[in-house]
Amino acid sequence: MRVGIMTWFTYHNYGTALQVTALTSRVKALGHEPSVINYKPDSRMKSIKREGLFRFLAVRIVRRIAGLFRPRHRNYAPAEREEKFLSFLGENISLTEKCDTMQELEDVAKNFDAVICGSDQIWSPLGLDAHYYLDFVHDRAKKAAYAPSIDTNHVRSEAVRQRVIALAGDIAYLSVREKASAETLSLWLNRKVEAVLDPALLLKASEWEKYTYTNLQILPTGGGGYCLVYMLTPNDSYYEESRRIAGVLGLEVKVIPVFVEDLHREGCITSPVGPAEFLALFRDAAFVCTDSFHGMVFSIIFHVNFVEFERFAHDDPINQNFRIYNIAELLSLESRIFSGRVPDETLRSAIDFREVDRKLDKLREDSLCWLKITLDTISSIHSDKEV
Repeated sequence: MRVGIMTWFTYHNYGTALQVTALTSRVKALGHEPSVINYKPDSRMKSIKREGLFRFLAVRIVRRIAGLFRPRHRNYAPAEREEKFLSFLGENISLTEKCDTMQELEDVAKNFDAVICGSDQIWSPLGLDAHYYLDFVHDRAKKAAYAPSIDTNHVRSEAVRQRVIALAGDIAYLSVREKASAETLSLWLNRKVEAVLDPALLLKASEWEKYTYTNLQILPTGGGGYCLVYMLTPNDSYYEESRRIAGVLGLEVKVIPVFVEDLHREGCITSPVGPAEFLALFRDAAFVCTDSFHGMVFSIIFHVNFVEFERFAHDDPINQNFRIYNIAELLSLESRIFSGRVPDETLRSAIDFREVDRKLDKLREDSLCWLKITLDTISSIHSDKEV
């Protein structure tokens, strides 16, 4: 079948680029022809439905006021880094023609036998865009959702909840990434919603190798390995703790820069890091300190001991820590999550990756089975229609 994939890909974030690559790879491995729908929202504000506008504005105002009392941080995105993202995606995904309007999305949908939305946070209630619920696909039997992340705790408006129910309810085959969200949506929709793995976890380390830059010149000068630090928030206390951890373990620090200010941090990698280099850095690390969901995911895939720092404060109105709690619970890795100092005994205790893999293999098998059965079912319906 010709399969359209509707997800984020224009944000040059490592997790975003790698999840769309993984989903494309798996759909292709199942014998289909995947293409990513070339849609980019003009802005978050445009995608917010009117019923959610007040809450969205309130959260933005609160965070803007709070930001007045701390320094602003600029994303680190030099041209060489952007070129690496474009090159990586150009090699690994196929894009449709650009779709800027509803009519263009409707027209491109007609070219596909099935359309999948997912993964990443495309269903975030804080920026609800109905296109990511496939509102432009008018044949319900063609629509599937694979692992979009939605924190149903953020759906505090009844109007937004009803909007989510209407949009998600019009998708024939439903799965989401987090167990708690699957349970809540199942209640809202009065139908079974499956919880499946993030697409990145559908590929094993050996499969990620073909996407990995193999000649990375990042060897530590001391020859003792490195502690990789990848933080999506400029939390100085987490960087300080990461340096302490590296010292305890006798490792050099290597920082993947996210903000311009990170260039001044000890051990910052100044050569451009694209998705392939990102994979290689995780593969070759001796230890990882991160607050990123996908930082945790690739530490697990490559069997690297890690600690995961909570990215959001518990009272943050857009706290998204549920994502890391979910995967940690599934793989019994709750003891690797911290918001402050990490005990030295934790640093020196190796993760039992044999047990992690045992659980992950079962989850991977179930998730791939869901995807295969879904596409096979759509294919069967499509074949019947052609007859």
